[in-house]
Amino acid sequence: MIQKHPTKISFDWPKIPKGAKNPLGQNLSNSKPEIEDLKLTITKSIVDNESKATTFDNILNDDLVGIERQVNDILKLQFDDPKKLIHYNIDFKEIKTNISLQGDMYTNAAMYYIAIIDIYIIS
Repeated sequence: MIQKHPTKISFDWPKIPKGAKNPLGQNLSNSKPEIEDLKLTITKSIVDNESKATTFDNILNDDLVGIERQVNDILKLQFDDPKKLIHYNIDFKEIKTNISLQGDMYTNAAMYYIAIIDIYIIS
């Protein structure tokens, strides 16, 4: 069984739009991440919204392509054991797009957001 803890965001405004839900998660341990500098691709057309804050929240939480969904799917493949409880959290370290940033990344013509994360696991 897999148990998620709040996501930690390790970067600041202007990449976090005003009004976005900013999780206050902390790493579960002082140890090295189990998975480090993992790059996840999030399809921009699926998560985009007129509100930049909603777009940011969707990048984290979208049920189809969001960071938390992708990480949960990865961990289920690697660690899921119904007899063992696995605790994990995500350190969301960076967000960018698939093109050179010209202006606001939430309104540019990119096709993808790229999230760079670390995953901490305690079993």
